Amino acid sequence: MCIRDSYWYLADGRIRVGLADLRRSSPTFRQTQTIDLDAADSRGLYIPCGVAHGFLALTEVTLFYTVDNYYDGGDEFGLAWDDPDVAVAWRPAAAPVLSGRDAANPRFAAIPFASLPT
Repeated sequence: MCIRDSYWYLADGRIRVGLADLRRSSPTFRQTQTIDLDAADSRGLYIPCGVAHGFLALTEVTLFYTVDNYYDGGDEFGLAWDDPDVAVAWRPAAAPVLSGRDAANPRFAAIPFASLPT
């Protein structure tokens, strides 16, 4: 179940955003994209519900985000950042530092198809 859209705004620094469409009825299902955001550009990023997203910090950053619903943790899922079945083109300069939670995220193949958003 997908309960919220997100909007990200970078106030300071640079990030590379990785996006993967996991909406099983979407014409872009399993397609990925990376977008570099730089606070100097003053651009935000809208992320629709059902699109997996994460970021690689390219510098120290201050990131603000808003969501269109109250937080309840019900749609907090993760996906392995380096999953070859999804293949987000992160292009890190070195191995990224991951939180324990991010390091434990499953591969796409381990996620039941029926549990993906529609």
